[in-house]
Amino acid sequence: TSIRSCLAGGGYASWDGTSMAAPHVTGAVLLLKEAFPYLPGEELMLALYFSCTDLGAPGEDNNYGMGLINVPAAYQYLIDQ
Repeated sequence: TSIRSCLAGGGYASWDGTSMAAPHVTGAVLLLKEAFPYLPGEELMLALYFSCTDLGAPGEDNNYGMGLINVPAAYQYLIDQ
C-alpha cells in the first residue's frame, strides 16, 4: 500500500510500512475508545483484529496481516459482544 504524506520543505510523496500505518491504526483505536471508554485496549485491539476486511490470500498473511481495518465492523463487533 502507498500512503501519501507530506515532505519536509513542501510537496508530497507516497510511502509504505508500519510507520505510515501506525497513525491510521491509532486513529481507529481512538474512535472505538470514544464509543466504548470503559473497554480496555486489548478488547479494542481484538475488535479491530477480528473485523478486518481480508485482502490477498485468505486469512492472515505476510503481505496484508489480517487485512484492511474496518472501523464500522469493529464497532458492530463490540456492540454484538
